[in-house]
Amino acid sequence: MPPDTLQRRVAAMSAFARGVAAEFQDEYSAALEGYREAARLSPPSAQILTRQASCLFELRELDAAREMAERALALDSLQAEAHWVRGISLASRGNLEAAVGPLRRATELGNDRRALHALVNILEQLGRRSELLEPLGALIEAAPSMLRLRERRARLLIELGREAEALKDLQAILATTPDYPGIHERVEALLPLPEKLEARIAFYRELVEQHPGVLDFRWKLVRDLMQGERWDAAEMHLAALEAAEPANPLPMLQRALIAYRQGRTARAFREIGRADSLAPELPLVELWKMRLHFSERQADSALVAAERLLEARPHAVEALRVRAICLLDLGRESEAFRALDAWADQDAEDPQPLALAASLLRRREEWDEGAALMRQAFERAPEDSQLLVDLTLFLGRSGAVEEAEQRLRDFIADHPRDAIALNALGYLLLEHGGELAEARELLERAVEIDPSNPAILDSIGWLWYKEGELGRAEKWLKRAVRQGGQHPEIIAHLARVQTARRRLPEALETIEEGLRHHPRDSGLQTLREELEAEDAREP
Repeated sequence: MPPDTLQRRVAAMSAFARGVAAEFQDEYSAALEGYREAARLSPPSAQILTRQASCLFELRELDAAREMAERALALDSLQAEAHWVRGISLASRGNLEAAVGPLRRATELGNDRRALHALVNILEQLGRRSELLEPLGALIEAAPSMLRLRERRARLLIELGREAEALKDLQAILATTPDYPGIHERVEALLPLPEKLEARIAFYRELVEQHPGVLDFRWKLVRDLMQGERWDAAEMHLAALEAAEPANPLPMLQRALIAYRQGRTARAFREIGRADSLAPELPLVELWKMRLHFSERQADSALVAAERLLEARPHAVEALRVRAICLLDLGRESEAFRALDAWADQDAEDPQPLALAASLLRRREEWDEGAALMRQAFERAPEDSQLLVDLTLFLGRSGAVEEAEQRLRDFIADHPRDAIALNALGYLLLEHGGELAEARELLERAVEIDPSNPAILDSIGWLWYKEGELGRAEKWLKRAVRQGGQHPEIIAHLARVQTARRRLPEALETIEEGLRHHPRDSGLQTLREELEAEDAREP
């Protein structure tokens, strides 16, 4: 080999830099060329081999990627990304057991969130549930605001019989996001470890009797009584707290909560009104007014309370969320879009504001812009298959069918029993000229996993329609509707099948029933007009 020269080293560095720049732009073929040139001009390098492995993986050349990663590791076993590429390539080929070791090594070397997510999913698929706790814990430590991860760990801990630890995760969620869906019910389901709750109530009751002037003890007793749904006892102690501090609105707010939990909404509003008269500028009062109005679907009043709360706390995420959703409910789309943008900026982890903004663009059929928002939403929650399905819908409508298909195939490679993703890929193939045989196989797998899902039943019905089996198609589509499938697209599919079977009046009845549920749906309205025109042409 000729002696190394400065010119040769400079050329190698330049080629490597071109590879890095191309990879940064997601131009993996160009990046691979740069790295290969750098490899020809340089002594064997684990770093260059690792970069080639990463590009090969992105290009879905899985065997070549794994081989290149193994060559890199032979030179330097501390290349975390090479372990990642090797592990995920093995997993993509279905060799889950073999993938665990390299992915675990990748997490040890770099605490790579991709590797952690993949390791968690693979261990779950392998049924090695007790091993999930360590990578889940690392993910939570890396992204403490990702409440879905805490919720997932809590479910796992409950399955493993470690309820006390699960309760800590659920309480952490409750402390930061008290309106997190179902969180109160889940906490309460663990608290009636009745002996513990009763012991705590007895403990604080004794402290209150011994030190009646220490209001903190009474507040903690009220908290536990309310957790145990001991409403009468809680109200008695709240009356004592109000008598001790007549200018404090908090006892009234707590009584409002008790009344609401008991279904006495009118009394709840009266208590909040009393609290408001005592402290009209108190953000906590506005918070409870907002929550109560929002729970009752009183969008106008909830919006007013949210706006007032934001005057005092401009960055209150819950108020930003409520304001955006109320504006959506009120049909004030331009304002809602701005509100969703503010919510998304303030809460950089939650995909919901981006997904809701995309739904507004869907109504306007602005598919490219919607796809851009859904990409951002999915980046925030890459394990959420429903977000992926919504993203692929936008991609398909914007003409990026290949990207939609590849994203679904990649996701299914990591989550082979995700019925939502299987159904989405099957339906995508149906709608965009894919192989019907493959679509049928995907949909059969989906319905086996989730046999009552209306969306999957609809897809199977539409498959039979595509194959000309109209009787079978109608059977499956009616089953989808019976299972709660009132989505406009399911209704439209059923009506089209009935029309194809020359039962036009029945098809029109189906559409009218759909419009009772979705009176403003433009697709159903257009289909009704088409069928009415066809009906008028028939003799």
